[in-house]
Amino acid sequence: MALISYLEQLKTLASECGWRLKDACSDAGISTTTYYRWMNGTTSPRLKQADRVAKFMQSYQHKGYANLQ
Repeated sequence: MALISYLEQLKTLASECGWRLKDACSDAGISTTTYYRWMNGTTSPRLKQADRVAKFMQSYQHKGYANLQ
């Protein structure tokens, strides 16, 4: 049984919620540098970080704030 990484879960959730993951991370307080490190595989999201971004996307999806930029 393959495990799905936090990053893959965040990518899926972002797509489902109508967010660009980069924007959701930024709005949830994740630095741009950290985001790019995740994307190029230098580091991976920690559970606490992934949870914060996921909760942010889910919260604002239900309030209609996704993709207001």
